[in-house]
Amino acid sequence: MPQKKNIILALEGDSGTAGLAKKKLADLGITCEICAEIEPSETGTHYALKDLIGKSSHSDMILKTLATAVPELIILLLDTEGRIIYLSDCRGMKENPIGKKQHEVFPPDVAEKHMSGIRRVIETGRPVFDEEIMATPEGNVALEVKLLPLLNPEGEVYRIIGVIRDMTKLKEIEHEIRKRNLIMQALAFASEIFLTDTDLAESIMKALKKLGESSDVDRVYIMKHFKSGDKIFYKACFEWCSPGIEPQIDNPILQGLDPASTNFKRRADTLSKGDIVYGHVKDFPEKEQKHLMERGISSMAILPILEGEKLWGMLVVDSCGNERDWSLPELDVLRTAASILGAAIRRRTIEDALLQSTRRFEQVAETAREIIWEVDANGLYTYVSSLSKPILGFEPEELIGKKHFYDLHPEANRDDFKDAAFELFRKRESFHDLLNPALSKTGKIAWLSTSGVPIIDNSGNLAGYRGSDIDITNRFKADQERKILEEQLRQVQRMESIGRLAGGVAHDFNNCLQVIQGFTELMLMKSSKDSPDFPWLTEIRQSAKHATDITHQLLAFSRKQVLSPKNLNLNEIVSSQHKILKRLIGEDIRLEINTSPDLSNIFADSGNMQQVIMNLVVNSRDAMSGGMGGRITLRTSNAVFSKNDVMPGNDVREGRFVCLSVSDNGGGMTKDVMKDIFEPFFTTKGLGRGTGLGLAVVHGIIEQHQGWIHVYSEPGKGTEFKLYFPAVESDIDPSAGNKMDNVWQRGSGECVLVVEDDAPVRNIACNILRQYGYEVWEASGYKEAVSLFSTAPSKFKIVICDVVMPDGNGVELVGNLNIINPELKILLTSGYTDEKSRWQDINRKGYRFIYKPYPLGELLKVVHELLNTPKKN
Repeated sequence: MPQKKNIILALEGDSGTAGLAKKKLADLGITCEICAEIEPSETGTHYALKDLIGKSSHSDMILKTLATAVPELIILLLDTEGRIIYLSDCRGMKENPIGKKQHEVFPPDVAEKHMSGIRRVIETGRPVFDEEIMATPEGNVALEVKLLPLLNPEGEVYRIIGVIRDMTKLKEIEHEIRKRNLIMQALAFASEIFLTDTDLAESIMKALKKLGESSDVDRVYIMKHFKSGDKIFYKACFEWCSPGIEPQIDNPILQGLDPASTNFKRRADTLSKGDIVYGHVKDFPEKEQKHLMERGISSMAILPILEGEKLWGMLVVDSCGNERDWSLPELDVLRTAASILGAAIRRRTIEDALLQSTRRFEQVAETAREIIWEVDANGLYTYVSSLSKPILGFEPEELIGKKHFYDLHPEANRDDFKDAAFELFRKRESFHDLLNPALSKTGKIAWLSTSGVPIIDNSGNLAGYRGSDIDITNRFKADQERKILEEQLRQVQRMESIGRLAGGVAHDFNNCLQVIQGFTELMLMKSSKDSPDFPWLTEIRQSAKHATDITHQLLAFSRKQVLSPKNLNLNEIVSSQHKILKRLIGEDIRLEINTSPDLSNIFADSGNMQQVIMNLVVNSRDAMSGGMGGRITLRTSNAVFSKNDVMPGNDVREGRFVCLSVSDNGGGMTKDVMKDIFEPFFTTKGLGRGTGLGLAVVHGIIEQHQGWIHVYSEPGKGTEFKLYFPAVESDIDPSAGNKMDNVWQRGSGECVLVVEDDAPVRNIACNILRQYGYEVWEASGYKEAVSLFSTAPSKFKIVICDVVMPDGNGVELVGNLNIINPELKILLTSGYTDEKSRWQDINRKGYRFIYKPYPLGELLKVVHELLNTPKKN
């Protein structure tokens, strides 16, 4: 009879997973015990199952049972030479790998990587964890690989168990989120420049560059739609290309693209309906492929640019070389970019039409102070009326026979004016209300409205022109002042439009984030920290929080987000940013954080503070380029200034302040650079590496918080930014709020009415309230809420209501319900606050309010506080 051996199997997971495996083995007559012989890892405890029977022949059966118990894992058994003894899933392999070594199954580089991990397990007797990308017939697959030792009774490694998890889907989700965020930032950038830049063409080029870089495409261009006779053509008028990609804007085909002759009609018809065209060129109809492949295009997306409801042109995004798959979220954002372009073009068209109409009206209305003139066929004055003296300072005799009409035109564009005028002479065309700047005798410009008709002699030849000049100088200056005021008005309207766009995005996006964050929290409630899913759920929750911060920043930029300053401690903000900052700066730069233990609180918006820290750290990181590494240090401290510290030329104020210092040992700055660092769009970084907005944003935030910045820098010695914020008195322990947030408050059967039009958001809120002891009634809108409430008004103790709903306003609803039941407690929620959401009414009436997406613990806490606090009159 063979000697009994203890077979040790290592399994990642919690005790429940190991218990399930034990039960499966027991069903096969194999008695096992569970013991945690391997140290805990970041993703859970590795439990060992010891076979008490000791029959080594059971190893395959045990592994197969484990593979059945945990089907999402691939389990394999290897000997110390890397030979595959058992594999739970051979799909995707050309040959059966059982009994073969690594170099017989995998390419040399992959096999050597596997053997390196196997050798480490054998040498250390400890698990090895790694990630790898594996090519399969269906495409590349991202795998998480864990090699676990199997020990004999002497404690030596004689087998290695591999546990493989497919991480492809999660990686794809993370990649899609990153891409969407980058394009969202590009949209915010485009909205900003269309608001601030007056040159439309320059603004479009900036927007295309940012859109192309953030979308990771090779070429972005705009084709303008125009008619010539009865035919429709497209012309390329703006283009951005990534480095190494040949520009196509001067390609003759794109300067008069005839859809019929280039087999473009199918796409043109689709665009004219407001739809988009996208895909791989090889999948397009064969007759369309040639002219696209000639330009090196492998994939493309074409989106209509609408001027109002009329097709103005199209936004084209090309991928050259590798094929590109366009996700629906990507296409949605690109469609928004096309809409922003269309809106900007529409505004400019209206502005130009308004200006032309105004000029014509003023020119017709201005009938006084008129110079009557005649010129010969060469443009020499032959007659000038007496009003040339008061208007231009010239006596008629100083002009007649001595000056041509174009001699009075400003020299800068005199030749162009002369050529245009003689083109009219050649065609014998009349002209009316020509805006004509004329140099007076003193050198000043008089603005004239000039009209003229051709003079034809008896032989039918052109003898000259006869016409009039109307002095519109005063009106012209007034018109310029009016245009300035109109431009200011347009800027306000642009900001309002951007605010509405940002608000719509934020409202829908925050509802989505509420669902993601809420269900993640519910799953975390049911998962122990030892669960393999716990860290992934934690990462999802953190990513949702980061996405929330991005939407808040977008709304704050468009001035549609009501900031939420509160009594906070900078130490907590700095500490919470540590992980993301480390990823941001890279491994070659050391990040040091020194916080003062007795730091005073400040009154500030936490999202703004996070943005300030991130912008300054990124600025320091870029100052240490070149791969030489370096050090970035964040410090917090208290500061007290007296009257003696206040001096002319500095920003110091008397009183108590909190200082945040961000310093680096990079290249430093010269004095000439330092004087411009807070100017918008000023940057010393290379092309495509900086927008010049980071420090300008920091400066604006600090001023908004009544603080100031001191900058210390010297070439070759690094830079230090010191930010000062007014300190606030507080008896509240800054950590107390966090401790309380971890205690989810239970109810006592109170009746709650939840009004929310978004079903997933409503379901999350209702579920958590029911779980924590409340009787919950739910309504999907204004009318349904009124109907439910009317059945038993006194029954309800609190109403939780969304502010913006399709069939009514939440503020108006809770006000009406409160009239019926004065004791009713009110809690309003929204992911977006502006004037239309009646934010001022919410503040004035003292309603409690929480932003979406809110943590479920915060919802429970606020409901508990409201129900246990006497209502104010």
